[in-house]
Amino acid sequence: MSSSSCPQLASRTCLACKNSKKKCDKLLPTCGRCLRLSIECSYVDTDRPEVVIGSNGFHDPRFDEIFRRLNTLEGHVFSPVQPPTGGSNALEPASSNDSMHITPPPDWSLDPSSLNPQWMGIILWGSTLRVVRENSTSVEEIMEKYFTHLHYWLPMVPRAKLEKQRIDFNELEPTEDFALLILAMHLNVAQKDEHPKQDDLKNSPWYRACKYHFGQYVALSEPTLALVQAGMLIALFEYTQCIGDRAWTTLGISARLAYMLGIDDIVDRIHSWGSREILPEEEESILTWWGLLLLDRYFNMPPLTVPKQPVVMQKPYRFSYIQPDSPAFLLSRRFVSTDIISINHCLLELEASRLLVQVQALQRDNTKDVQSPLFSASCDLILQHANDLLSTLRAHEMRTASWPGIAVTLGAALQIQCYRVQQQRSLTPELITSFSCLISQIKEVVAQCQIIHGFTPGYLEGIPPSWFSVIFLAHVTQKVLNEDGLMLPDDENAKRMMASMRTMGRRYKLAEHCLHLFQTRGCWNLEPNGHSTIQRDASARGDSQNQAESSNFRHICS
Repeated sequence: MSSSSCPQLASRTCLACKNSKKKCDKLLPTCGRCLRLSIECSYVDTDRPEVVIGSNGFHDPRFDEIFRRLNTLEGHVFSPVQPPTGGSNALEPASSNDSMHITPPPDWSLDPSSLNPQWMGIILWGSTLRVVRENSTSVEEIMEKYFTHLHYWLPMVPRAKLEKQRIDFNELEPTEDFALLILAMHLNVAQKDEHPKQDDLKNSPWYRACKYHFGQYVALSEPTLALVQAGMLIALFEYTQCIGDRAWTTLGISARLAYMLGIDDIVDRIHSWGSREILPEEEESILTWWGLLLLDRYFNMPPLTVPKQPVVMQKPYRFSYIQPDSPAFLLSRRFVSTDIISINHCLLELEASRLLVQVQALQRDNTKDVQSPLFSASCDLILQHANDLLSTLRAHEMRTASWPGIAVTLGAALQIQCYRVQQQRSLTPELITSFSCLISQIKEVVAQCQIIHGFTPGYLEGIPPSWFSVIFLAHVTQKVLNEDGLMLPDDENAKRMMASMRTMGRRYKLAEHCLHLFQTRGCWNLEPNGHSTIQRDASARGDSQNQAESSNFRHICS
């Protein structure tokens, strides 16, 4: 038979069709597709080894739509610099010189300008499916873990709304807000040892994918409430897992988005709402703003330093969150999308965090005369507020066997006392008694919490960051005072407190970092050559001991 009736076929796919993952008819000397696109067709690949696509052989058909839409750009990717003007040239046989020429591999580097913003949702959807599959979990399981633990003190995402979006997701009609929220929730509910890069979570592919999509939507889309919430969850993960200083930056972006949405204006108007109906969107906005306040104040607690400026412009003296006649409390009684237990927990944490605002504002203000009566009066006022609030929180503890706000309140009181010692350089018997009382209460609360809940890994899911700080403050302060000869008792509660921190260290990098500071000799001595001294009324001390004690408390307060 003639060659025209029986065309010759190559034994393998040509390079152009192989690289673009297209079907090749293997015709010689030029396949039909290369002939149609006027590109060079070669069946020889001597310079490069065969490329294996995909390490796990996974192929998601949902990505086919992306490749179909990008197919229109294919001619530009493979065409030469000066494409032929007519199709007849493509039929001419290659010369001997051309046959020696090997086509360079196509450039598959991504040109961001060619990516249509409407495709971001498809790529985000694919990332969500990939992360869920890699961790052998499900969207339903991620949501259940989030609402069981983290939602308890950060109730900003309505469950009913998310359930409806989950149904749409399973029916292949996902919303971009839902997919991004699931990625951010997954970061916080996944165990540390589940991440592909366990040694350093900043290199985790799950974290990088989530942060990448968040950055894309911040830059290229309009702000939404879900985008604010996703940023808050990412910032919480970055803070508890010690991923550099990114938590403040991410939280700051979320706060700026919230301002753009006018959430602060909604919260400022609640005192004039009266008894009018609260829309679900307004309820979600208010709870999201309250969550921003909480995270901003938590992130400024020890062992990390207090930034020069808060992320959110805070008004701590405006109104209480728990007084029965306060606008915030009255408004919260009319919320319908969130359970009352979570709302009460959030309000108590917010009330306690008002103390943190006062402590952190006092630390930021370097213009006051620390020896003046005004400075001492400010410290005494904060301590009085802490004592009054502790009475309320203890009563709530007796009724509910829960501890919202207690860790924050005790931590704020202990921090302001350490700051007073650092600034006034005087450790009086009254201050020593106050330190002993606060540390004993912290150890007692942590021990009770461990006895009742066991501080099991399940309970540690979504634990407020204030627990890391208060245990760190209590342990380091006691260690400083013991080295000063005061020898506070290392009782059974102290052992339970340290056992709790070790348990948390297996889950959170921040707790592991605190344990490292505990075991590092002189870890709090930041200024060993300083000349400031602390005077004790009970006895005189040597200069070297005074200098060490001053720098010790300087670190605790920072």
